[in-house]
Amino acid sequence: MKNLEKLAEKKLEQILADGGYVELDKLKIAANESQVSGKTVDAILLEKGFIDESTFTHALCTELQLPFLSLENHPVSADLIQEIPKSLMVKYQFIPLDRFDNILCVLVGTTFTLEMITEIQTETQTNLFIYIGLPSQLRKTIDEYITEEEQEAINTEVIPEDAQVTAGWESIFDVADQAVMDELKQKAIDSGLHSVSSTNVGGSSASQQYSGAYTKEVSGSINAPDAQKQELIRLAQRLMEDPFDYDAVNQYVAISLALNDKQSAINQLLLFARGLKQNQDMDGAVNCYNYILELDPNNPEAKKGISGN
Repeated sequence: MKNLEKLAEKKLEQILADGGYVELDKLKIAANESQVSGKTVDAILLEKGFIDESTFTHALCTELQLPFLSLENHPVSADLIQEIPKSLMVKYQFIPLDRFDNILCVLVGTTFTLEMITEIQTETQTNLFIYIGLPSQLRKTIDEYITEEEQEAINTEVIPEDAQVTAGWESIFDVADQAVMDELKQKAIDSGLHSVSSTNVGGSSASQQYSGAYTKEVSGSINAPDAQKQELIRLAQRLMEDPFDYDAVNQYVAISLALNDKQSAINQLLLFARGLKQNQDMDGAVNCYNYILELDPNNPEAKKGISGN
């Protein structure tokens, strides 16, 4: 996946702080508790209710520009799971979804590291394509295929990278608070400038005014499920390079619906609507929200977007 190494450099605490998803003092609490308990920061944030699972997942999808996938709509291949070393799945908390030639699609529930990418790609001789999923669904699936005893045995052999850092988290936050605030201010300034000048973002004219019209039918050349899944990968890569690629959004939604994965279609539309709003295409965003409400009449973000709140 293009730019995967760059995405691996993004730290969870920075993503949540920069996006305003979790307050810094709560991140500090989770970081300090993580050092004492050995639990991951994301697990503590969710357990304490500092952020709900849906918001957490949307934050990752939005900030990393990676597609969402619900395991409720995607059957897991037991045969494929057997091909992947259990030690890797436990160490890095992921599950394999599909394999197409030299591309391995995996699902993660939080941020990932360059070490993870390198080790999995080396072990499997593939290039990774990463989806973001709900942490609870991921944990449940791992537990179904790897027993608690096996996981404990693996964990005793693997020392997490975070556990090797004994003085990093608290000092990092103490020093970085002001830097984070300064960065947030600069991002707000940049966003304001961008919204004025981005009528043709990444070569796409979609942000000028989005009509909300979607092709409900998938091209006949990609009707087979495997072909559709491969096409979704290609479309997701296009959208990483240009989030305002209308044709890519259109086809991504159509194929997701053809695969009966309505939630993935909705999440892609939500990402697109947020981008339209940031670029001051309010009419386009409203059109996008209207289509979301056709798919999910009770979607809270679309309702809020329509009302203008």
